[in-house]
Amino acid sequence: MRNNDRTKGFTLLEVVIALAVFSIITLGTIQVLAQGTKSYRNTKTVQSNLERAQFVLNAMAKELRTSSVVQSSIGGTVSTITFFDYSQGRCIQYRADESAGTVAKRSHAFSSSDPDTDRTSCLGYIFTEAYETVVSGLTDQMFSVDVSTPPPTPHVGRVTAVFVIGTSGAATAVQTTVSLRDYNYNGI
Repeated sequence: MRNNDRTKGFTLLEVVIALAVFSIITLGTIQVLAQGTKSYRNTKTVQSNLERAQFVLNAMAKELRTSSVVQSSIGGTVSTITFFDYSQGRCIQYRADESAGTVAKRSHAFSSSDPDTDRTSCLGYIFTEAYETVVSGLTDQMFSVDVSTPPPTPHVGRVTAVFVIGTSGAATAVQTTVSLRDYNYNGI
């Protein structure tokens, strides 16, 4: 009769082995789920940054089409572009800071007490406004300005802005190129 009693249950060794196998399977499943959640969050962040960068590039392109580029500087980790937007009557400045991974903007609306609102109005103007960050999470950004400047011809050219979003292994570039139509020189 004693043999019958032994076959009805599990031994302590069998229970410990079953718990160990179950624990290993559970830990593996948790690791896979955690990695999937982390990838999902990273993808959502990159997607959000990409959408903001596209929005900013579209807004910047709209502003640049009716503007005169006054000054641009590309050097080190910071690129800036300053221009006067005739449609808004504003001096606008964008700054791309590679070390911070941001693009920031500031502007100044001219009033009747300000100097003439021509293409040189922004030149030498000292912005007192703080920069407002319009895009963050960038790994690389650049403004490239190519403007033809010989005096008798119209002041035309192009501005290219490139933003790279994401990590080096999964980076996405967003770019826009705007043809300049300097309304001050063209007399429009």
